[in-house]
Amino acid sequence: MRTASNSATSSINPHIQCSTNTPTCLKLRPLNHRDRLSRPEVLVRRRVVKLFGAVGMMLLASCASYTTPGGSANISALATPDVATLLAVKPVATAPARVAVAQLQQAGYRNYQQQGYGQGAFSLVMERDAADKALQKLARLDGVAAVAPINRLLLPTQLDSIAALRQAAARVQANLLLVYTFDTRFQTGQQQLPLLNTILLGTLNNQPLTVRSNVSAVLFDVQTEYVYGVTEANVQTHGRSSIWQTDSEVDKLRLQAEQQALANLMEQFQQQWPQIQSQLRHLPYAPHR
Repeated sequence: MRTASNSATSSINPHIQCSTNTPTCLKLRPLNHRDRLSRPEVLVRRRVVKLFGAVGMMLLASCASYTTPGGSANISALATPDVATLLAVKPVATAPARVAVAQLQQAGYRNYQQQGYGQGAFSLVMERDAADKALQKLARLDGVAAVAPINRLLLPTQLDSIAALRQAAARVQANLLLVYTFDTRFQTGQQQLPLLNTILLGTLNNQPLTVRSNVSAVLFDVQTEYVYGVTEANVQTHGRSSIWQTDSEVDKLRLQAEQQALANLMEQFQQQWPQIQSQLRHLPYAPHR
């Protein structure tokens, strides 16, 4: 007669592990999804993934950059250098005046939004956002018949002197030429940033950011290069940098500073205009027949 002890293991449920030496049995079951997620090594792995994700976001923010704008044009160096010639020139523009306007910057100038046109001693910039309101004020002055910004289509690519601008102004029948240039500087804390300097916004670490803009302008006689007047104005704007700040937000400070500086310049120009207007030749009135 067979004993039942040796044949018992062959009929046991495979999920039951029994020991022949002990009377107790342990039931084994496969791990479900919740059990797997709660295992220590899985929890550690999830924390590591979250940590690297946070670090990655910070690195992306710190890699966001902004390049400061280029410098101003040396307008005085563009005019005729001969002293005798300068003393000999006389104003010949007539009233009402027709004014051509141009923003000049240093050669190779660029900012966040655009790049200057031309090669040589200076470049032409068409900052219409900053200039539109100023041009409207200029057009409303007594004795001003028209105001026209100089377009790059009227200029050669090689820009070496004020003569190229005078020729462009003559093509639009202007007898006065107003040229202006911005010198805009950025400062973080106590450090002034160089021109065309690329900065990582994440490294600013919430420091105070100051933008100073100085604008200078000269009014020329298109025909003789006589200088009717020189004026300048400056302004500064403040902001606070942050690791999440974008390059477009930084550039808004530049635009705000330059627009306000140009508005201040036009106020000074309006005060000088009566004296300038007195130098314009008033042609005798000739009625139409």
